[in-house]
Amino acid sequence: MKKLPKTEHLVMKYIWEQDLKLTAAKDVAAYMASEFGWLKPTTGKVLSRLVEKGFLKVEKIGRNLMYTVLVQHQDYLKAETEEFFSFVHNKSLSSLVSTLGESGSLTNQDLDELEEWIKNRGGN
Repeated sequence: MKKLPKTEHLVMKYIWEQDLKLTAAKDVAAYMASEFGWLKPTTGKVLSRLVEKGFLKVEKIGRNLMYTVLVQHQDYLKAETEEFFSFVHNKSLSSLVSTLGESGSLTNQDLDELEEWIKNRGGN
Protein backbone atom coordinates (compact mmCIF):
# COMPACT_ATOMS: atom_id res chain seq x y z
CA MET A 1 0.00 0.00 0.00
CA LYS A 2 1.35 3.42 -0.95
CA LYS A 3 2.06 6.05 1.70
CA LEU A 4 -0.12 9.10 1.25
CA PRO A 5 1.36 12.59 1.14
CA LYS A 6 -0.17 15.02 3.61
CA THR A 7 -2.61 16.60 1.14
CA GLU A 8 -4.04 13.24 0.08
CA HIS A 9 -4.16 12.07 3.68
CA LEU A 10 -6.17 15.17 4.67
CA VAL A 11 -8.78 14.33 2.03
CA MET A 12 -8.91 10.66 3.01
CA LYS A 13 -9.25 11.57 6.71
CA TYR A 14 -12.28 13.68 5.88
CA ILE A 15 -13.82 10.94 3.74
CA TRP A 16 -13.10 8.22 6.34
CA GLU A 17 -14.66 10.36 9.07
CA GLN A 18 -17.87 10.71 7.05
CA ASP A 19 -18.26 6.92 7.10
CA LEU A 20 -20.65 7.00 4.14
CA LYS A 21 -21.14 4.52 1.33
CA LEU A 22 -20.72 7.38 -1.16
CA THR A 23 -19.14 10.80 -0.64
CA ALA A 24 -19.84 13.67 -3.04
CA ALA A 25 -16.90 15.56 -4.54
CA LYS A 26 -18.73 18.82 -3.82
CA ASP A 27 -18.87 17.98 -0.09
CA VAL A 28 -15.15 17.22 -0.02
CA ALA A 29 -14.38 20.43 -1.92
CA ALA A 30 -16.55 22.50 0.43
CA TYR A 31 -14.84 21.04 3.49
CA MET A 32 -11.31 21.51 2.11
CA ALA A 33 -12.16 25.10 1.13
CA SER A 34 -13.56 25.98 4.55
CA GLU A 35 -10.88 24.22 6.61
CA PHE A 36 -7.75 24.76 4.52
CA GLY A 37 -8.61 27.41 1.93
CA TRP A 38 -8.26 24.99 -1.00
CA LEU A 39 -9.68 25.87 -4.39
CA LYS A 40 -12.10 23.39 -6.00
CA PRO A 41 -9.59 22.33 -8.73
CA THR A 42 -7.00 21.49 -6.05
CA THR A 43 -9.42 19.15 -4.32
CA GLY A 44 -10.38 17.63 -7.68
CA LYS A 45 -6.73 16.91 -8.48
CA VAL A 46 -6.17 15.27 -5.09
CA LEU A 47 -9.31 13.14 -5.49
CA SER A 48 -8.10 12.04 -8.94
CA ARG A 49 -4.73 10.98 -7.50
CA LEU A 50 -6.50 8.99 -4.79
CA VAL A 51 -8.50 7.17 -7.48
CA GLU A 52 -5.28 6.46 -9.44
CA LYS A 53 -3.66 5.05 -6.30
CA GLY A 54 -6.64 2.77 -5.61
CA PHE A 55 -7.83 4.44 -2.40
CA LEU A 56 -11.11 5.60 -3.93
CA LYS A 57 -13.45 4.60 -6.74
CA VAL A 58 -15.31 7.34 -8.60
CA GLU A 59 -18.64 7.22 -10.39
CA LYS A 60 -20.84 9.90 -11.86
CA ILE A 61 -24.36 9.89 -10.47
CA GLY A 62 -26.48 12.50 -12.17
CA ARG A 63 -24.35 15.63 -12.18
CA ASN A 64 -22.29 14.61 -9.15
CA LEU A 65 -19.00 12.78 -8.86
CA MET A 66 -19.35 10.29 -6.02
CA TYR A 67 -16.50 8.47 -4.31
CA THR A 68 -16.45 5.07 -2.65
CA VAL A 69 -13.69 4.15 -0.21
CA LEU A 70 -11.58 1.18 -1.36
CA VAL A 71 -8.94 1.32 1.40
CA GLN A 72 -10.39 1.37 4.89
CA HIS A 73 -8.92 3.70 7.51
CA GLN A 74 -7.87 0.87 9.84
CA ASP A 75 -6.05 -0.93 7.01
CA TYR A 76 -4.14 2.23 6.10
CA LEU A 77 -3.37 3.02 9.74
CA LYS A 78 -2.04 -0.49 10.28
CA ALA A 79 0.20 -0.34 7.20
CA GLU A 80 1.53 3.14 8.06
CA THR A 81 2.19 2.18 11.67
CA GLU A 82 4.01 -1.01 10.71
CA GLU A 83 6.16 0.90 8.20
CA PHE A 84 6.99 3.62 10.73
CA PHE A 85 7.72 1.13 13.51
CA SER A 86 9.91 -1.00 11.27
CA PHE A 87 11.79 1.72 9.38
CA VAL A 88 12.14 4.52 11.93
CA HIS A 89 12.35 2.50 15.15
CA ASN A 90 13.87 -0.70 13.71
CA LYS A 91 10.98 -2.68 15.26
CA SER A 92 11.99 -1.56 18.77
CA LEU A 93 9.03 -0.82 21.04
CA SER A 94 11.36 0.62 23.69
CA SER A 95 12.76 3.06 21.08
CA LEU A 96 9.26 4.17 20.14
CA VAL A 97 8.01 4.57 23.71
CA SER A 98 11.17 6.24 25.01
CA THR A 99 11.14 8.71 22.10
CA LEU A 100 7.53 9.59 22.83
CA GLY A 101 8.31 9.86 26.54
CA GLU A 102 11.32 12.11 25.98
CA SER A 103 9.32 14.37 23.69
CA GLY A 104 6.67 14.88 26.37
CA SER A 105 4.00 13.39 24.13
CA LEU A 106 2.94 10.69 26.60
CA THR A 107 0.68 11.52 29.50
CA ASN A 108 0.31 9.42 32.65
CA GLN A 109 -3.06 8.32 31.26
CA ASP A 110 -1.34 7.17 28.05
CA LEU A 111 1.14 5.14 30.08
CA ASP A 112 -1.67 3.64 32.18
CA GLU A 113 -3.49 2.66 28.98
CA LEU A 114 -0.32 1.13 27.56
CA GLU A 115 0.25 -0.83 30.76
CA GLU A 116 -3.36 -2.05 30.70
CA TRP A 117 -3.02 -3.06 27.03
CA ILE A 118 0.14 -5.04 27.84
CA LYS A 119 -1.54 -6.80 30.77
CA ASN A 120 -4.59 -7.73 28.69
CA ARG A 121 -2.53 -8.87 25.74
CA GLY A 122 -1.54 -12.00 27.63
CA GLY A 123 -0.01 -14.71 25.49
CA ASN A 124 -0.94 -13.17 22.12
